[in-house]
Amino acid sequence: MQVGFFKKRSSGAKTSSADLAAIREFVASRQGVEAYLEPKTSVTQTTVVFVARDGEPMRKPFESPKAAVDFARKNGIPLYDANLVGYPQRMRDYNLRQVNKKTTAPKAAPKPNAPVPSRWTREQLSAIRELQYIAEAEVTDGNLDEESLSKLIRTARAQAHPDRNGGDRSAWDRIDAIARLVDLH
Repeated sequence: MQVGFFKKRSSGAKTSSADLAAIREFVASRQGVEAYLEPKTSVTQTTVVFVARDGEPMRKPFESPKAAVDFARKNGIPLYDANLVGYPQRMRDYNLRQVNKKTTAPKAAPKPNAPVPSRWTREQLSAIRELQYIAEAEVTDGNLDEESLSKLIRTARAQAHPDRNGGDRSAWDRIDAIARLVDLH
């Protein structure tokens, strides 16, 4: 395969043995690998993108186009000039799938027994649990948002109304104290 018309001097940078080992492992562990030669630019050295059948790519530097051609020939990998043929659609599809996985991946759920950070003090949490008891609601960790807490206070007031409790105001007054303590009166 003729890569260029003019013979260019090598940049002197050799392909590392670690890069060569990574390429060989990539080729051995994937099916249908093809290589796409990217020419040296003013910013980058010669590189080769190895693309598996499913579109997974791996880019590695080479010291020269000739070194890339020799490596591909020796390892039985088809090599194309990326400037002439472009990149395969399967590679673009693979990259798009990877981006979509990252943006749609579910967030890790909190551990079931992990403590939930609270905006309430211990005294306030204890008072909120007392409200839950008065309201005959399920007693939770007390870590409620303001809307849920307002609803809980209304329910507790309905349960503790003096008319429902033979004129006893103790629970009613305690609810008022709790509402002031959590700054919801």
